[in-house]
Amino acid sequence: VEDAFSFFGNFAITDFISNEWLLRYKGMKIAGVFLSQPLVALFFAVVLIVVLALAAMILFKRARTVLTVKNAKGEKQARAKDGGAYGYEIKKMFSGSPIVIFICLLVIHTLTLAVVYRDDGRDYEKIYKYHVLQMSEMSFDEQRAYVIDERIRSAEQVSEARRLKEKFTNGECTEAEYSAALQRAGLADITNNVLSNIDKQLDSLGKLIAHGMDAKLVYAVGWTGLINKPQDFFLIAALVLILVPYVNAENDSGFVKLLNANLRTKRKAMARHRRRKAAVAFAVSLVVISVFNASDVVFFALRFGLPNATAYAAGAGVEFACLGIRLWQALACKLALSLLGALLIVAFSSCASRLVSSTPKLVALLLGVGGVLFAVAKLVPQLTVVDVTSYFGCSLLFEAPWAVLLGFLSLLAVSCVPIANK
Repeated sequence: VEDAFSFFGNFAITDFISNEWLLRYKGMKIAGVFLSQPLVALFFAVVLIVVLALAAMILFKRARTVLTVKNAKGEKQARAKDGGAYGYEIKKMFSGSPIVIFICLLVIHTLTLAVVYRDDGRDYEKIYKYHVLQMSEMSFDEQRAYVIDERIRSAEQVSEARRLKEKFTNGECTEAEYSAALQRAGLADITNNVLSNIDKQLDSLGKLIAHGMDAKLVYAVGWTGLINKPQDFFLIAALVLILVPYVNAENDSGFVKLLNANLRTKRKAMARHRRRKAAVAFAVSLVVISVFNASDVVFFALRFGLPNATAYAAGAGVEFACLGIRLWQALACKLALSLLGALLIVAFSSCASRLVSSTPKLVALLLGVGGVLFAVAKLVPQLTVVDVTSYFGCSLLFEAPWAVLLGFLSLLAVSCVPIANK
C-alpha cells in the first residue's frame, strides 16, 4: 500500500510549497536561457492559467445559447442542465468564435514581442550586468564614486585609441596594436552608455534615500522594457471582440424586447440578470488580461531577466508619480488599470447599445471614439488620462493619482450619456 501511494507522495503540495519540487527543474535551458527557480514557478503558473482558461472555454462551449422551453419550470430545468444561469451567460459569451480570436491575438502578441525586443544589445547587457553586480554590495556614495572612476577609465581608453590612430597613420605602431585599441575604445563607448544609464538610476535612488527609504540598484533591462512597453492593442482588440458581442447579444438578436417584456414587472429578476452579465464580463476580462500580462512577464523574464521584483521601481530608473512603488506593485497596478479599462469598454458598450443595435456598428463606434481619444492624448499629452488605451499599460502610473481618478470618472460619465439621451 505504501508503495502504491509513494508516487503521489513525490508530488505532495508541501514539497511544492517548500520549493523541493521546483528544484528538480532549476537550471533547465529553454531557448538558450537557463531558468532560475522563480522563473520555473512563474512558468508553471502561466501554463496552469492558460490550461484552466482553455478548459473552461471548451467546457462552456457545450452549453446551449437558446433555451427552447415554454414555461418557467422548463427554463429552470434547462438552465440547471446547462450549468445554471451563469453557465448560460458564459455560453452566450463564447457562442461565436472568441476562443479562436483570443488564441490568435495572443500568438500574434507574443510574436510581435519577439520581433520588437530582440537580443541586439548583448554586449551592452553583459557590461551593464557586470557593473550592477560590482556595485551591488556598495553604499550609495561608493556607487557614485565607482561610476566616476569607471567613466575616467573609459575616457582614457578612448583617448588612447585616438593617440594610436595618429601613430598608426605615421607608421609608429602596428596594425594589430591599433585594432586592439579600437576594440577597447568601442567597449569604452558602450561602457559610457551603461554608466550614463546607471547614473540616472542613482539619481532616482538618491530621491528615495533622501526620504530615508532603503533602495538598491536593480538590473533594469527587462524591467524598463516591460514597464515602458506601449499600450497593448492586441489585448484591447481581444477584449473588444469578446466583450462587445456579449454585451450586445440581446439587442443584436432582437431578444431584448422579449426580455424587457418578461422582466418589466420583475425588477429583482432584471437586477439579477444584469449582475450575472457584469460578473461574467468581469471574470472573462480578468482571465484575458491576466493571460496577456503573464505572457509579457514570462517573455521579458526569459529574454532579459526580471530580478529583484520586490525592489523599488526607482532602483530600475523608473520614476512613477509615487516614488514608493515597488516593481511587483507596478505590475499589480497595471493589472488593476487594465480591469478599469475593460470596465470602460463594457460600460460604453452597454450604454451605446441602446442607440446602436448592430454589433459591427457598435464595435466601429467604440473603435472610433477610442481612436479620437487616442489622437487627442497624442496631441495634448496632458490629456493622457482620457485615453482609454492608456489603461492597458503603465503610462498612467506616471500621472498623479487624482488625475487618473478624475479621468476615469469623466470617461465613465461620458459613457452613460446615451442613457440620458434615450
